[in-house]
Amino acid sequence: MTQPTDRTTDRTVTLAPPQPVDTTTVRTWRPDGPARDVVVVLGHGAGSALDGRVIATVAAGLAARGVTTATFNFGYREAGRRLPDRADRLQRAFVDVATAVTAQHGATRTVLGGRSMGGRIASLLAADGHGDGVVALGYPLCPRGGDPDPWRTRHWPAIRVPVLFVHGDRDRLCPVAALDAARHEHLSDTAHCAHVVIGADHSFDVRVRDGRTRPEVDAEVVAVVDRWLHRVIEEERDG
Repeated sequence: MTQPTDRTTDRTVTLAPPQPVDTTTVRTWRPDGPARDVVVVLGHGAGSALDGRVIATVAAGLAARGVTTATFNFGYREAGRRLPDRADRLQRAFVDVATAVTAQHGATRTVLGGRSMGGRIASLLAADGHGDGVVALGYPLCPRGGDPDPWRTRHWPAIRVPVLFVHGDRDRLCPVAALDAARHEHLSDTAHCAHVVIGADHSFDVRVRDGRTRPEVDAEVVAVVDRWLHRVIEEERDG
C-alpha cells in the first residue's frame, strides 16, 4: 500500500446532510515542485477507503508528475461502515469534497474519477455537469460478473466531458468487448477512450505467470492517466 509522505496532507471536509457523518477525511497528494493547472479527485471502491492501493498509487504517481490529487472517504466509510450509501448520498459527498479541494488549490480544471464504484459515481456527476473530465479505473459495468447492467450506462449520453477508462483484460466486472460496445453506443457525443492493462484483474492485480509485476502495472496506469491529462484536459482546453 502506498503510504502517506511529507507531501501528503489530511484534512476534514464538511458534508452536507443527510450523511452518516458530519465531516470526512480528505488526503491530498501535493507535487514537490510547481503544480499543474488541474486537480484530480479520486473516489474509492465499495469495499475500500481513501488509502486503497489503486487510488493511492495513482494519486502519488500523478503528484510526482505535478498534478495535485486527492483521495477521500465516502461518508459510510468514514463512519466505519462497509455497506455503501445510496448513490445520491455518494454523489453529494463527492461534490462536497471536489468543491473544497478545487477551492483550496485554485486550479481551473477538476477531473473526477476513482476505482470501480468511485469511477461510476464520478461519471454520474459528469452527467450532471460536474468536472472537466472523468477517469474510471475498473468501471463496474457488469457488477455481478455477468451481462452489462443497463443502469450503469443509462446516464452516459448526458456526459459532455472527456472520459478515460482504464481496466484489465481479466476484469470480470469490465470485460473488454462489453466496455467497447457500451462506450461506442452510449458515449457517441463525447470524447472517450479506453486503455487495457494486459494481465490485470478488477483490482489491477496480475498473476506471476503473466511475467508482470505489480509495480510495472501501477507505473503503466499512472503513465496512461498522466498522458491523457496532458493531451485531452490540459493541451486541448488550452487550444
